[in-house]
Amino acid sequence: MFELSVSTTVDKQNYISELYKRLFYEVKRDSGIVIKQNYRGRSYFAIAIKDDKKEYYKSKILDYIIFMIIDDYKFNYYKENLHTDNSGIVTQAFLKAISIFDADIDKEFIKNQIELSFEVLVDSLFFFKLQPLKNRWKKTAEIINQNQVLTSTSSMVEVMKYLSAISNNQVASTEIFLGKKQMKIKNYTFSKCFKRDNLGKSSFLTELIRLNPLKINLKIQRGSDENDELYALLNKIFDDKIYVIS
Repeated sequence: MFELSVSTTVDKQNYISELYKRLFYEVKRDSGIVIKQNYRGRSYFAIAIKDDKKEYYKSKILDYIIFMIIDDYKFNYYKENLHTDNSGIVTQAFLKAISIFDADIDKEFIKNQIELSFEVLVDSLFFFKLQPLKNRWKKTAEIINQNQVLTSTSSMVEVMKYLSAISNNQVASTEIFLGKKQMKIKNYTFSKCFKRDNLGKSSFLTELIRLNPLKINLKIQRGSDENDELYALLNKIFDDKIYVIS
């Protein structure tokens, strides 16, 4: 029986909850055990699975830990160290986008530093074994800060447009929905909802940039404001790819 726990500080419990949600049904199907809990300021995910399924779940968990480090630690490093106004949708989406698209070297380095045996403390892993990552992020932050034009709103939009164009993904068609309280992205391989707050909007934009669809079918909920910032950004980043449908 293979057993493993993954934990982090309780303020990042949403990541532990997401990992649990992603694996729950698969683990149950494979007659394993999976739990999550908060205890003494930490949030824990634990799995116990038969040895013949060990490598499959180790791979899934490793990929998720890497995602968490890039999505949270790297994003927040840039947020704290770039000279930008962090409150705006454009900046939030820009920070997420550069975190994701400058990640290949990060991913390989993290893979070589993680040993998935018994317990992984994600915060300790980051602060004690991944210092070279922070040094690399520091150099990127310094380059951006030394070229203030890169942090203007228009430049950040152009960078996101460029990142979409060079994305390794390229789905043929994607549907998006803009509602009063949430947004949604849907295609034949992917479906996800986002809250209509600044964080949700930036995640929504970043996911579209990552997907790099050739065509975007946009549906807007009746009564929603078509002239809001999100709608304007969609048109600036994806321009001729957007088709409004009823």
